[in-house]
Amino acid sequence: MQEAVSQLAQEFKTAGHDVSVLTNRYPRDLKRHEVIDGIPVERMLFSGFYLSSLSYILKYIAGWLIGFVNFFRLTLLLKKRKPDVVNIHFLGSQAPYAMLASNLLKIRCIVSLHGDDVEGLPYRSGINLWLFKRVLQAADYVTACSQYLLNEATKLVPEIGSKSKAIWNGINPEEYVNIKPYKHMRPYIFAAGRFVYKKGFDILLRAYSLLSDREEKIDLILAGEGPERERLVELAKELGLSFAAKNPDMATADIGANTGRVLFPGRADRNEMKSLMKGCELVVIPSRKEPFGIVALEAFAAGKRVVAGKTGGLTEIIHEGTNGYFAEAENAEDLARVIMKALADNSGSVRTDLSDNTWEKVSLKYLKTFQR
Repeated sequence: MQEAVSQLAQEFKTAGHDVSVLTNRYPRDLKRHEVIDGIPVERMLFSGFYLSSLSYILKYIAGWLIGFVNFFRLTLLLKKRKPDVVNIHFLGSQAPYAMLASNLLKIRCIVSLHGDDVEGLPYRSGINLWLFKRVLQAADYVTACSQYLLNEATKLVPEIGSKSKAIWNGINPEEYVNIKPYKHMRPYIFAAGRFVYKKGFDILLRAYSLLSDREEKIDLILAGEGPERERLVELAKELGLSFAAKNPDMATADIGANTGRVLFPGRADRNEMKSLMKGCELVVIPSRKEPFGIVALEAFAAGKRVVAGKTGGLTEIIHEGTNGYFAEAENAEDLARVIMKALADNSGSVRTDLSDNTWEKVSLKYLKTFQR
């Protein structure tokens, strides 16, 4: 979502529009006001509308008081800026505030859904589901980053069917042209993302252990951080996989004859990600759930095939046998089988046409939606 908002803001600005970003002030040490690449960014505290524990009742009351203050600040800010459109990205704690303020000032409001705001939040409590429905019902229009995600939202709020459409996320393919491939001592499989349960990196580790049993001489590099990191490292130990939890050189540790090797280099920045993609044999997306799958577009831009669990928005952008292969979701044995099949594919690098997936083209779809 951060990548999408950043890219769209820049494209809108390039097209001659006046763009401001308003976001949650989290972590709290972030600045209240900042200009990033020429885009003014305002940060406020948006409190949730539910009480998870009575022991936090004072914090809850304080959150409501702060919420009212920031709603007032938000309303004054919108009144001063006089935007033609408010576009809410991700239906989180900020969404009810933005919708209420927009309706109060009679500003057109469009909601853009990105994933967990549809797949997770509405199911966590009755108040979350109620707010989800109210915000989408009040929206002038709704977009989602895939048709799959839009279908899921429509199941919860059928009223949006006549005022919604899917707009895929984008990529800038030219960014990959001059990127040098990462040089590793052995061929490697690459996967990246936030280390959370739904991303399925534990499934990939189990699949990779099966490749190691078959004496596949190939490494696995998992780039990312998140709450599941320690569990993944422990799982690598349990599976008997040799690994390096943090090794910038990534070429100095001893490699077992048949055990393979997993590397956890930590979070990769944009250029490191591109380099790692360019140098790999294959990109794997083992997700249990995936609303869109921007990693797949990045892999195509790097000229790589993708092996992915057959789930969510991935089914809209990966074409079996052309630019990737599908494995049965949440099935490590099938994922191992498909990875071996993909590694045996000697048809050369992928040449996927991404001309309709550039952020410039994506931004035009948003602008047309605003203009209607």
